[in-house]
Amino acid sequence: MTGIIKLILRSCKNHRYLICAAALFSLSAIMAETDPIEKRAEIPKQGFISIFLPHFSKTVCNDTGIFRKCFSINKPQCESGVQLIGIKCSKEVGGHMPKSLKSAHDSRKWGGKLALCIRQKFTEKHRSKLEKDKSSCKSLSAKK
Repeated sequence: MTGIIKLILRSCKNHRYLICAAALFSLSAIMAETDPIEKRAEIPKQGFISIFLPHFSKTVCNDTGIFRKCFSINKPQCESGVQLIGIKCSKEVGGHMPKSLKSAHDSRKWGGKLALCIRQKFTEKHRSKLEKDKSSCKSLSAKK
């Protein structure tokens, strides 16, 4: 599992930060939900989503998180906004997800799709608060 995390970190670039964060939290969700004694490798879709959303929100909304760096928004506004959008995205993306995720690949794939949906909807909603001049925020300022 550590090798997968290192590979993800090496491939992370500023413009792919959200996808990388999603993948890392997806992996941690699987590790937290997997009982090493029983060697379960599956996590139910709803379990994955319920673990993913709060962790993702905390990551992108902490003081050094990409949303806090790139948007003129305070932490509570950011976290509640990400949670609300996350619920919408979990319904949108979750409709296509399998009933359970069976591998780290599945969690990276679906965590990445959730993160991308949240990023796009959050950026659309808060575009007027986006700090476009910061180089680390350029990928968010590009209209998708």
